[in-house]
Amino acid sequence: MEKIQNGYGSMTDSYGSKYEGEIVNGIPHGNGTMTSIEGVKQEGNFKNGLFHGKFSITFPNGDKGEGNWKDGIYEEDGTFTTVEGKTLKNVRFIDSNEREILSLINNPRTRGVVII
Repeated sequence: MEKIQNGYGSMTDSYGSKYEGEIVNGIPHGNGTMTSIEGVKQEGNFKNGLFHGKFSITFPNGDKGEGNWKDGIYEEDGTFTTVEGKTLKNVRFIDSNEREILSLINNPRTRGVVII
């Protein structure tokens, strides 16, 4: 398969996550979707290969989250809605290199963390 340098395409990283969307100079840049090998789907904007801007996250069990990133760093508190309909606010999403999905919801010290 030919590597897309510029335009719309897909690629898979070394963790097995698949990106589909806009690519500039061989990296995600623009609107796209990243789906981890575990099935966590993140849709939004990328800048130079990093999450940048508003994102929505859908977990394999149907739970959903929304938040905002700037240059790969989580910028503001988001919301997390369980498949049962419970909505939690002030949730912080953290990208984990281990690709573990861990929810520490409503912890007084962390104000709620979802590691993806």
